[in-house]
Amino acid sequence: MENIQYTACFTGHRPDHANGFRFSPEEQETADLTRHLDAAIIYLAEKKQVNVFLCGMADGFDLFAGRRVLALKRTGRIPDTVALIAVLPYIGHGKDSKGRYWSAAHREILESAQDQFVVSERRGKDVFKRRNAAMVDRSQYVIAYWNHAFISGTGQTVRMAQRANREILNLYDEMHGSKETK
Repeated sequence: MENIQYTACFTGHRPDHANGFRFSPEEQETADLTRHLDAAIIYLAEKKQVNVFLCGMADGFDLFAGRRVLALKRTGRIPDTVALIAVLPYIGHGKDSKGRYWSAAHREILESAQDQFVVSERRGKDVFKRRNAAMVDRSQYVIAYWNHAFISGTGQTVRMAQRANREILNLYDEMHGSKETK
């Protein structure tokens, strides 16, 4: 794995935990999120020399963000040398993706990622927490889409990043001006 100084990871809500936000192309919030996310990825790649992005491969923000890295590489907005690494919580993760969009996103990222990292051989009760910890441990930067819900995997990951003194870019706050914890 690369030096954490040049690595970022993504954390964010799944569609069923994002206050009704479905990451649908028809929603204005999706267009807004795309703009903010692209700007954050480009900023980290250009200004902080981040050359590795870790994608936790969960339906929702993780897969949405992973696809944005691939799109920015395809269009030349970030260097082709930037790596996207799929961080799978367990072997076979993704077979339970809900809906065609998320299944296709999962498949596209696995096929296009420069590498894969699997946290556990099988699904278990703490495998997602361990996946999140592995990403924070390997990243200096965390790009989040966190609505400040305390009881959530995203909230847990943000708190891990805060304790590890990682730089957190919370796109939810940028988009909504919110910094209150729910």
